[in-house]
Amino acid sequence: MDADAIGRYRSLSAVIASACRYLGIEEKELARPTRRVEIARARAPISYVATQIMSISGSEVARRFNVDRSAISRTTLRASHDPELPAVTKMI
Repeated sequence: MDADAIGRYRSLSAVIASACRYLGIEEKELARPTRRVEIARARAPISYVATQIMSISGSEVARRFNVDRSAISRTTLRASHDPELPAVTKMI
């Protein structure tokens, strides 16, 4: 990822807001205890961008989503193998 792409991610809140707009979901849904596919799909690129690009701890992301840190680790790993991840991260 180039420096311009990294620079566009200003904060975790900004990434969450942008992803929610792009994916058409409410931010508060991300913190609800649910396994709905659309929510899991939204959490994955956010978790990836936050932990891998922005170097935000998995614990911090987990607190925002009301899940445990291992859930963020699994989500990030799953996202890293998703062929659609580069396109989604460019949109958020």
